[in-house]
Amino acid sequence: MKTYKEQNKSIKLLFFAFIMLLQGCSVYRSNPTTIEHVIRNESKVKMVFKNNKTEKFEKIIIEEGNYYGVTIINGETIKHPLDQNEILVVKEKNKSLSTILGIGIPVVVLGTIFVLVGENNSYDFFFQM
Repeated sequence: MKTYKEQNKSIKLLFFAFIMLLQGCSVYRSNPTTIEHVIRNESKVKMVFKNNKTEKFEKIIIEEGNYYGVTIINGETIKHPLDQNEILVVKEKNKSLSTILGIGIPVVVLGTIFVLVGENNSYDFFFQM
């Protein structure tokens, strides 16, 4: 039988694992879109350039006829000039799928852990001193 300190440590590890899983990920649409569409929607975007470099931007803006990819680093907004001739693929973030996966995966993982813990231990697992 586990001691209280060992059980407390296990609970803390499960809690931190759950928090890490909630950090989520971004899922981008498989079908490419246009820069104009992304600018209108003000959505996150992933771009592939002719030199096989991939960049992710918070949004794309247009100023004085020039395109800029906007990133935010430590609260500071940085504009990266974009050459439209160098862009191969523009993919928009799929907000609904990103949300579903960001919540669904942690719930499934945590549910599986609780089922496995429940099968291997008695129900007073969390209440033993």
